[in-house]
Amino acid sequence: MAIRPAAIVGSVFMALFALTFAAIGIFMTGWLWRDVVESQRILATWVVVPAKIESVALETSHSSKGGKTYQSTASYVYTYNGHVYHGDRVGLSGGLDNLGDYQHRMHRLLDGAKRSGRPVDCFVNPADPAQAILNAEWRPEMALFRAVFGVLFGGVGLSLLASGVVNARANARKARLKRLNPQEPWLWRQEWQSPSIQARLGTGMLAAIAVLGWINLVTWPLWSALRPSWAGEGAFKWVLSAALLLVVVVSGFCVRTILHSRKYRGARLDLGSLPLRPGAPVDARLYLPQSLPHGAVLNLSLTSERRISVGQGKKRSTTVKKLWSHEQSHSGPIAPGQEIGLRCRLPAEAESTTLDNPDDQTVWTFTARADVPGVDMKLNFELPVFAGTVHP
Repeated sequence: MAIRPAAIVGSVFMALFALTFAAIGIFMTGWLWRDVVESQRILATWVVVPAKIESVALETSHSSKGGKTYQSTASYVYTYNGHVYHGDRVGLSGGLDNLGDYQHRMHRLLDGAKRSGRPVDCFVNPADPAQAILNAEWRPEMALFRAVFGVLFGGVGLSLLASGVVNARANARKARLKRLNPQEPWLWRQEWQSPSIQARLGTGMLAAIAVLGWINLVTWPLWSALRPSWAGEGAFKWVLSAALLLVVVVSGFCVRTILHSRKYRGARLDLGSLPLRPGAPVDARLYLPQSLPHGAVLNLSLTSERRISVGQGKKRSTTVKKLWSHEQSHSGPIAPGQEIGLRCRLPAEAESTTLDNPDDQTVWTFTARADVPGVDMKLNFELPVFAGTVHP
């Protein structure tokens, strides 16, 4: 199976795009955690001494779009172990920004101390007294800003990289199987090597674990800022609460996916022989690792769909048209390992499964659904339907 130059260029572009997004997300996450860890280290190990403010200013920068960013700067003098030192570090995060009113609050505090001659607390590194900082608290609004980039950019980039690796391995297996079975397309996929098809739940579970781990790694420090934000004024408490609520919702969805994968791992569909043929009878037997309670209804369906995709990038859209469907229902209780059958005959004019054209596909799917206590069941098995051999 020859690889088209356009496909190679597209794969390289996608890899560079994914690497860029992943790098931004990882950098922002590391920056967030650096402030949190450094804050904890300073508050726990550095010594507090009085410092006298010598100068203070509020730097302002104007963007081309009319926006403004600010930075509170100051110079101060302090004494440690009988030696006089000068410092100019105000907070953990340097640079200009307009996130909340932090820069204005620091300027007002330091300017008031300078005007009154009142000393302010200064944290000094006992191992290197020339290192000092006035405010060692990490900023929740800055952490939230970085967390958004960490979750979105890191999530998109790492997901694209992971899916690229998975797809590359799947395409390599498909190419090898196609070379070995050039006239038997129902043998071009690993899961179709046997008429007993296992439910593919592992990939979804691993993806859910990765998303759950990443989103909570990035946003974990923000939970400690939730209660203090509600004690203050301003709209930040609502923004932070909404962001963490979204984290809870996404985490809940991931946990549900993980529980579903664990609960129904081992489910399989036996078809007797492959491929399925248009006009031929189908005798599908589903085996579940879990029992279904009394009153539960298991809905089985065998469906053929035509999926046509047009456009590129953000303008790409997919139209799905149902070509044929057969449904059956079974009522519980159903014991673990009990055979649950679906029997029908495919229409003689049924379209064969499409494998090589991602923009125009005919897909046959066996679906099993049931509403049960805990995690509802939904299993999908993609099936090969072919009218005859395919010549290379």
